[in-house]
Amino acid sequence: METSTIIFIFLGLYSVLLTTYTVIKARKEKRRKLIVHITKAIRVERGVQHHDAIIIQITNPGDRAVTIDAPLIKLPDGNLMMLPESAEIDVTFPHRLEEGTYCVIKMRIIDIIRIAIDAGYSGVIMITAQVIDAIGKTYRSKKSLELDLNKEKELFQNCQY
Repeated sequence: METSTIIFIFLGLYSVLLTTYTVIKARKEKRRKLIVHITKAIRVERGVQHHDAIIIQITNPGDRAVTIDAPLIKLPDGNLMMLPESAEIDVTFPHRLEEGTYCVIKMRIIDIIRIAIDAGYSGVIMITAQVIDAIGKTYRSKKSLELDLNKEKELFQNCQY
């Protein structure tokens, strides 16, 4: 083969790869994105009382607004738990989460424990947070939380809620 033919083939392959990369990158940038975090926290009420809490934060780092439905808690067997009525939510659902914004849901851990125990769970369970957008795509927290229901049951029984 001549040198000019090899250069021509190389340039053709390079342009195909560059075009493919550009198209894939553009699709990724236009895609809806949500990041879901679940974490434990200490909450102070009335300046005195401390309660363990669970916080779910949903962030939209993308370039498009995403309409989300209320978050759910995924239990170890795949069942989904709705948020307890006592959850503090800074938005109403369904909610249009604009690009670069987030929403936060705060729940008393005792309420999650109560629901899990009433549903027949015991021992140590792992929970994750998940949210579904308007087109049906599910986003889950990468991190799971471990709850020891036997250990927390004492707290539940001594609690005056």
